[in-house]
Amino acid sequence: RGDVIPKIESQHTANNGPEITMVSECPACGSSVEKESEKQTTYRCTGQNKCPAQVSESIIHYASRDGRMNIADYGEKLIQKLHEIGKLNRLEDTYSLTAEDIMELQGYKEKSANKVIASINKSKDTTLPKFLASLGIREVGRSASLTLAQHLKTIDNIIAADFDTLTNLPDFGPIMAKYTVDFFNNEDNLNTIKAIMDAGVNWPSMEEAETSNVDLSGQIWVITGSFSKFSREEAKEMLQNAKAKVSGSVSAKTTVLLAGEKAGSKLAKAEALGTKIVNEDEFLELLK
Repeated sequence: RGDVIPKIESQHTANNGPEITMVSECPACGSSVEKESEKQTTYRCTGQNKCPAQVSESIIHYASRDGRMNIADYGEKLIQKLHEIGKLNRLEDTYSLTAEDIMELQGYKEKSANKVIASINKSKDTTLPKFLASLGIREVGRSASLTLAQHLKTIDNIIAADFDTLTNLPDFGPIMAKYTVDFFNNEDNLNTIKAIMDAGVNWPSMEEAETSNVDLSGQIWVITGSFSKFSREEAKEMLQNAKAKVSGSVSAKTTVLLAGEKAGSKLAKAEALGTKIVNEDEFLELLK
């Protein structure tokens, strides 16, 4: 009721409103619109990579900070404009863009276009969990992507994993497993992954990435504030590589609060609970 969870105050029912009829075809590509089952409330276009609206949204997700690739200067408006002029027809087209393509758009000069291309090229060096999260596998977000990478180690193992293998992973339920298997059984998705890797997108092996000699198993950490030597996402990855669990809220179960600049209510709550609090430098010293 405060700033996150809503509270229902009352309910109003319209008895004579217009009847809503769901369209049978996607307005963007003409593919059929369906619900997966009667238990589902959401209708979805079945066109997948053949649907231009889904393609542009998949690129936006891939490039975004939430999508994990976090390609600076390559935002939603630019992606949509490039899609409209035919420069982005598939996810992998991101890596064949040129500065000249971008300069065709109004408002983009050589300097700003080259800045975008530099950001795209920089994104080629990534990690396996980030890459998996960027693909937009349904119901598989950052945490599940990290689980896949940590337990199966390679993209080939993940592609080959069957339903039973996936459901045996920690916190990986049957719905997530189904969508993961379906995604990697789609030849078009596999072609996209191959094309992106052929374009130079790469990551260190999970053995190299998990270099922490610190074992924080059983500990629950919370991160708050801003940091100068790493981002909050990087701090979360370092903690997870050290086998700590990262939570979004402080409670009596919290082991340590990592507090940066402008730490707010979480810091106050941790102090009230007597939770151990470490700053940026202490955190880096601990991980040594």
